[in-house]
Amino acid sequence: MRILALRLRKMGDIALSLPAVEALRLLFPEAYIHYCAEEPFCSLVEGHPHIDGVSILSPQDGLRASLAKIPSQPWDLIIDFHGGPRSAWLTLFLKGKVKVGYKNRHRSAVYDFKVERSVPGRILHSTESQLNLVRAVGYGGEAPSRLILPPVRQEVDSTVKEGLARFEGTPVAVHIGSGNRFRDWGEDRFTSLLEGMVERGWSPQLLGGREDRERGGKLASLSPGMIGDWTGKLDLSGLYSLIDKCRAFFGADSGPMHIAAATDTPIVALFGPNLPQISGPWRKERVTILERPEPCRPCRQRECSPGDFRCHRTILPEEVLNALEGALLSGKV
Repeated sequence: MRILALRLRKMGDIALSLPAVEALRLLFPEAYIHYCAEEPFCSLVEGHPHIDGVSILSPQDGLRASLAKIPSQPWDLIIDFHGGPRSAWLTLFLKGKVKVGYKNRHRSAVYDFKVERSVPGRILHSTESQLNLVRAVGYGGEAPSRLILPPVRQEVDSTVKEGLARFEGTPVAVHIGSGNRFRDWGEDRFTSLLEGMVERGWSPQLLGGREDRERGGKLASLSPGMIGDWTGKLDLSGLYSLIDKCRAFFGADSGPMHIAAATDTPIVALFGPNLPQISGPWRKERVTILERPEPCRPCRQRECSPGDFRCHRTILPEEVLNALEGALLSGKV
């Protein structure tokens, strides 16, 4: 049996689809499972124990170029975990005996099995929603309880280990990025947080993308011997390795938070526009959520109606420090 899984876009989106891929493997243990993802997030699925092949698309690829990168042989089952226009067009033109996707008034005709993305009167986690696509073709088991990522490459793991050895104190991963301004906690708050961490003898290890390099360099200069700046320097395998080696993780609702959920590292997560019930870490143990019950939550992250991003910027550095203290006391398994 040949199965194609489609999940485009970002790091967290792909990570949250992986329990559904595990369910596919449990349902069809002998099947060939192929995953279609966009660069640069393909390393989340390359080498994954439940995935046999990967097609890597570019966000700039048109329909014809995208189709040319996906094996053209007929598929027994195609599951569109994304549900956007581009993935629906791909599903339409790919040869498949059975096609599964989300019910949508504009795209439902593409699919043989149409699944509701949400359930009336119930808040459904994104991973549960994607698992429902697999349930539509026969999966009746429990939701996989942990997120599984491909193993870290040995050379990457060694580089991260050597880098961490340069710093004194208890290593704590701190993601200073956010993805957009609606989830950005603010440089002033990170400054206060890092100063408090260093006072406690912790060694903050700053994570972020290339766009966070300027902020990372500025924050690391607060205490060069204690604060490590990894912004823009790690691929996803390195990110996974670093978080796994730290004693705790702090960050906003974002891709690195979901990577942290695949480790045993305690998580302190900052939620603003989104709800943790929908996009929280796919892990129950050693997870602390910091949020405010603002009436404007959740929002579409187009405009902040109060104008001051109060849903998360009213969360103080001292609250994060207290949560991290608790996380460090809880320890790693």
